Amino acid sequence: MLSVRRILPQNLDLFKTVRLHALQDSPSAFGSTYQREVNFSDEEWRARIDRWNGETGVGFLAMDHDVLAESAERLLTRPIATGLS
Repeated sequence: MLSVRRILPQNLDLFKTVRLHALQDSPSAFGSTYQREVNFSDEEWRARIDRWNGETGVGFLAMDHDVLAESAERLLTRPIATGLS
């Protein structure tokens, strides 16, 4: 099932999951990488939501729930990356 939702602070975790899945699934479609964004703090994710929902427009998520469920399971069971050396 495909659905579209507005990117809001209330769905921060959903936004992170969809974005990280997209970076893994289609890395050449973005100007960033999974390795860079997986280490973002919640504050950075909130700042992105604020920028995308500011004066310049509104951000939306389009997602396939079956793919998203698989991705969420992978993200939740992977070792946590801290970004520390």
